[in-house]
Amino acid sequence: MTNKNLKNHFFNLLFLTALFLSACSEEFLEVELKNDLGVESYYETPEHAFNAVTSIYDPLKGRGMFGVTYPYILYALSDRIINENSALNSFSYTSRTSQFQGGQYDWTPWALCYRGVFRCNLVLDHVPGININEEDPENYDLKTRYLAEARFMRALYYFYLTAHFYHPILLEEPAFDLTYPYTNADNEVMWNFIEDDLLFAIENLPKKSEYDDKDMGRATWGAAKSLLGKSYVYQQKWMLALQEFEDVMASGEYELSLPQNQDSIDYVNAFLANFSYMDLPGSNGAVYKAEHNSESIFEIKYINSHENVINEWNPGLQGDGSLMSQYFGPEGFKNVVPTTEMVEQFEATPVGHPSEFDPRLYASIFREGDLMEVFNSSNPLYEKPFFFYLYTNTGISEGYGLKKYLFPNHRDDTYGEFLDPTNQRIIRYADVLLMYAEASYHTGTGDGLGALNRVRTRVGLEPAPALTPEAIMHERDVELFGEWLRFPDLVRWVQLPNPWVTPQDIHPNFVKGKHEYFPIPEKTIVRLNGSLKQSPGW
Repeated sequence: MTNKNLKNHFFNLLFLTALFLSACSEEFLEVELKNDLGVESYYETPEHAFNAVTSIYDPLKGRGMFGVTYPYILYALSDRIINENSALNSFSYTSRTSQFQGGQYDWTPWALCYRGVFRCNLVLDHVPGININEEDPENYDLKTRYLAEARFMRALYYFYLTAHFYHPILLEEPAFDLTYPYTNADNEVMWNFIEDDLLFAIENLPKKSEYDDKDMGRATWGAAKSLLGKSYVYQQKWMLALQEFEDVMASGEYELSLPQNQDSIDYVNAFLANFSYMDLPGSNGAVYKAEHNSESIFEIKYINSHENVINEWNPGLQGDGSLMSQYFGPEGFKNVVPTTEMVEQFEATPVGHPSEFDPRLYASIFREGDLMEVFNSSNPLYEKPFFFYLYTNTGISEGYGLKKYLFPNHRDDTYGEFLDPTNQRIIRYADVLLMYAEASYHTGTGDGLGALNRVRTRVGLEPAPALTPEAIMHERDVELFGEWLRFPDLVRWVQLPNPWVTPQDIHPNFVKGKHEYFPIPEKTIVRLNGSLKQSPGW
């Protein structure tokens, strides 16, 4: 098959069609595909450019990434959650473990990130040649924005690949030959490439407040700034990180979702709205905005639409929702549970606070007797109390259930728990404040303690008296529990010149020099005849 035909197949995503045609005769294969638009004939109109740019966001929500596999892995590797997957829980997984190796559809972080890179590279390769005359009243260059979106998303995909695989393949243009002997890029080269993409994005993306509602969720200046700061954190370039976060904090674009009244429901729902698909009520008529609220810097958009669904198990492949509820919810597979040690991290509140414990406990974890649904009377869980022996996998349960991203309960009568509509906030302002605090600690500059205490004050806790590693680690632990950051944080902290944690703190089987990174799928290395080397230690 020629490169031209390969391009046509890649672009139109005719995977299922190809599988079907492969069983047919050669004569049938010669039938002309009248609706087949190849690369050469497709990238011609402003609509083509719009559709191509919109497609770059899709792999991030797919089953191999945030649709289910990526959270599944990071839940299991966290010391705060138990997963029924014993290989992941015990750090005995290999490059052939299904969450890394994949199966028929390659539902893995490696595959989905490269699908995203491929689409971004198509945009960057072809959109510059399209005549796009549409400009807004401010004479904004729409084509440049499209290219900046593509470079932000390419940087985001490469961020995950570099943070988790150390030295992945660097593809600067669309790759059509899957047997080409690709090699690993140097880790520093990858980070520099990410930085270059983000600097272009920062220069050319609108701010969140400049987008209309119809474009909400696209890449923004603040998302690019925050991701660049985060990439510096992962490289321990603390002063550079500090400067990026300071710009975000000074922009006036973002603020924590704050309680509007001194009532327990306000403290809980002001925080919980960050992980809900619906706005949440407070006392005295207060309402806490959920998706795209003031705290959201970048989030993945999901809906529970079933239109044109081929298989409801495939978010990102015709399905538009995640599998969070199906895998982790009380009516799903229930295969992850918080640990007792995690519950004990949440502090008792000061005298006069309307809640007994840190409100983030009530927003993040189901405890025995908690009501699992209180808004929708037609939901089967409406006003039902949580009991671990009914609503968790009792083989791994410590008596608690995961609540963050799973409340209010999503129930779809057509597909049960499939296609969860809750957007996932993968960059949140509270995380920026805490990364800023960490960078401030390492540089000895800035008001890191003030940033950390803004996060504590939001939930009514007393300010921390000093900015210490213990204070930073604790606040990230309770603020970001269940958001797939705990294991990456532990990896960062064990890699510091003066480590904040030990390998044994992460897990007794954690091997330093190996388990900081995921294994590259073995079948990829085999297919490339060994030109691609495995992740360090593997």
